[in-house]
Amino acid sequence: MSLSTKFLKAVGKRPGVAISGSFLIIIFIGAGFLSLPQATASGVRLPFLDAIFTSTSATCVTGLIVRDTGQYFSTFGQVIILILIQVGGLGIMTLAAFFGAMVIGRLSVSQHAAVKEVLDVTSVEEVRRLLLFIVVVTLSLEALGFFMLLPVWLGNTESLWTAIYYSLFHSVSAYCNAGFCLFSDSLVNYRDNTLLNLTITSLIILGGLGFYVLANMYYSFRSLFKAEREAAITLHTQLVLFATVILIAVGALCFYLFERDHSIAGLGLLEQVKVCYFQSVTARTCGFHTVDVVRYAPPTLFLFMILMFIGGSPGGTAGGIKTTAVLLWVAGTYNTLKGRDDIALLGRTIPRQVVRRAFAILICSFTVILISSIILLSTEKGGFEQIVFEVFSSFGTVGLSTGITSELNPLGKIVLIVLMFVGRLGPLTLALILVKERVSRISYPEEKIVVG
Repeated sequence: MSLSTKFLKAVGKRPGVAISGSFLIIIFIGAGFLSLPQATASGVRLPFLDAIFTSTSATCVTGLIVRDTGQYFSTFGQVIILILIQVGGLGIMTLAAFFGAMVIGRLSVSQHAAVKEVLDVTSVEEVRRLLLFIVVVTLSLEALGFFMLLPVWLGNTESLWTAIYYSLFHSVSAYCNAGFCLFSDSLVNYRDNTLLNLTITSLIILGGLGFYVLANMYYSFRSLFKAEREAAITLHTQLVLFATVILIAVGALCFYLFERDHSIAGLGLLEQVKVCYFQSVTARTCGFHTVDVVRYAPPTLFLFMILMFIGGSPGGTAGGIKTTAVLLWVAGTYNTLKGRDDIALLGRTIPRQVVRRAFAILICSFTVILISSIILLSTEKGGFEQIVFEVFSSFGTVGLSTGITSELNPLGKIVLIVLMFVGRLGPLTLALILVKERVSRISYPEEKIVVG
């Protein structure tokens, strides 16, 4: 057996290796381009650690920055960042599999295994259909966002090309939940612009819902016009939509209650509504902001840590532990208190393996955040709230910051780089890569222990 054959079989058994490896490769390639003198407005080379940080933040669609994107980088550097955002948002293995399935006509062993892991499909035909849907919907929604944002900057920029560039950059950044912005104060100057608020938040929500949900809604809607129903709204889609609406509503209400006497005190009622809605949407998945995070009250910072930890939904461009996992914890806790062994949601029993996976994600995520917080608190000069907020933002691939990112020492930047990478791939995915799967045929006697 040749070395290449052994490698493909190994990757087929552990597709997480291919997924994580592809992200690492694109991060280092992006860092190489960002290290070129042409990538900066001044022509001075960007330090390689800062290039790695920026490339990781873009590829992992986070939005944390150590250099001002609009001021420090040249147009070439900004385009590199935009490409990294697009590739990272779709997923490298998704793009590779798409071209393999559509152009070449077949998938390699590693591509099929990785796509099956990411998209939860089995047959090649399902893979092709879903991959085509993902790419077409992504490009279509980004194009729609581009045309919606174009009028915002047509009257506020020096030229048509600048307006086109701003619209394209922020449309892709919003849909991919990246939060990279070409303005030093993010979108603070546009917080009263209704068109921008609705367009940006709609792109963020659609990107954060996940490709499963978008595909299910599309095929269910299309089947309404046919004699036989091809697809129905799945339990997963119902739960994701329910969680998304609740989190946005609760986040907006709490933001208003916490900030009405602070950051939004001097704004009119309609503008306060826009800000509360915008910040509630971006807090879970994207780093755009229309009110400076430095002005937030402590309860708001804590609220945002929770929202960033939850994040978006599976299969999308958002980070976090995912909305479905939170619903499973709530349902599992409720059923445990009721003395039930099985977990049921909307008339359906959830497999125990899925529930165990959700709780494993919780433990792994808290462990990563705890260790990272301890390291940064012992090495950085920032306050407790600022540092912990930065940790949650990095892990949730959100990108909101209290302003200490650029002031971190090299170790602090490395910790955030690792956090962004882990947050994008998922701590459980990386744990499964590191731990070799073994099937145990030994069954031990059962004995109870006291808990609670």
